[in-house]
Amino acid sequence: DTYASCIATPCMRMFFALSAALNYTITVADTSNAFQQSPPPAIPRYMEIDESYRDWYREQYKTDIDPALYVIPVKRALQGDPSAGFQWEQYINKILIEELAFKNTTHERNLYRGKVNGSDVLVCRQVDDFACASADPAVADALIDMINKRVTTESKGMGVFVLKKGHHLPYNGIDLYQTRDYVKVACDTYIRRLLQTHDWLEPASSKEESDASPITDDAAKTLYGLRG
Repeated sequence: DTYASCIATPCMRMFFALSAALNYTITVADTSNAFQQSPPPAIPRYMEIDESYRDWYREQYKTDIDPALYVIPVKRALQGDPSAGFQWEQYINKILIEELAFKNTTHERNLYRGKVNGSDVLVCRQVDDFACASADPAVADALIDMINKRVTTESKGMGVFVLKKGHHLPYNGIDLYQTRDYVKVACDTYIRRLLQTHDWLEPASSKEESDASPITDDAAKTLYGLRG
């Protein structure tokens, strides 16, 4: 997950608020290698043959291949290709909207609503991360199974049960806590990883270390003292 997205987007906040208001439980899922499972770009793409591919080809087929004569056709959406995100968007929407009869909202196109086995399900999709809310977790699991039959998608469940905090689940860079009384969205993990990345888990042991920090002492103390 991209931890820069730790502050929930408006569509995510709307999804969590609706889930709490409807007393739904949230189950999340992740599509592995989403772009590689998407159709290829409308305009054909080709890759030059580099030495690594040439070595692999020689090992695999016991013959050499001339990079001056051949290129590699790209048969799936490729990470880094400008059209890859669009290809995935079209593909997953075809699955959710055309095949599974879900409807997305007008302005937040990655929010969906539909029925599975006669029960309502809300879906928030952040690229290839799904959050599915339903009155019965089994219904959300059934939806994930339907998606998985079309594109490899693994259920992450409701997370780990944490005493007094309910089920804790990381989703798209945020911490999600589901309890019997409320749904809480927090960024504990983001802050902890931020501190770890900059070696700020412990306060500076010397004035030199403190002076080298790009944040003030007061800001550092505030970060150290934050709790979920």
